[in-house]
Amino acid sequence: MLILINAAGTGMHHRGVMNPAGNLVELRQSVTPALLRLFAALGGAAQDGSPFDILAGQRLSLVAVCAIMDALPNTPPALARNIAAALAGFLRHDYLAVITEEEDGLLVKLQPRLLLGDDLDEAIRQLMEEHRRDRQEALLLAAKCDEIATGLSDGEAAATLVALRAFAERQRRHLAWEEAIILPLARDRLSSDDLSQWKQAMKKRLHSVK
Repeated sequence: MLILINAAGTGMHHRGVMNPAGNLVELRQSVTPALLRLFAALGGAAQDGSPFDILAGQRLSLVAVCAIMDALPNTPPALARNIAAALAGFLRHDYLAVITEEEDGLLVKLQPRLLLGDDLDEAIRQLMEEHRRDRQEALLLAAKCDEIATGLSDGEAAATLVALRAFAERQRRHLAWEEAIILPLARDRLSSDDLSQWKQAMKKRLHSVK
């Protein structure tokens, strides 16, 4: 997430933004302390909360990135290229981490707690299918964002910008559905042992994507 904020907040060029072995100290120095604290909180860096709190931060990060995707068509070209480069990394890593946490954390703990009358089997199957499609599309869009970052013309980039906005809208609908159906039930059903086990596994997954 630092890379995305750095792209929006500085004049770094594509190679500086996307180098996976880049200097994180340099990135941190180019971002204000307030933004660092904000996105550290959203990314679950402070892991003293419940797994629901940490997942909520990850999901809020996704909402913020969706807003950036919406705004990209009206962004000046040089800034848009930097942001596109950072979006590629987000889609390949951070976005996939949110889906993984929902599937391997939240749903793994919730499904054994479902009751016969909950009638959520089909809904969960649909959710998993949406995750599968979204994973595939995220990787395709990441590749397209790389192309924008290397200097595609406005005309060549237009289709990708439309696809990013459509992707963002689908994510908002998906998140809203989970907030209305899945998360309230999980908060009601998961035991303290469930939450403790989930949190330990979540910490390992968060560490693996740092």
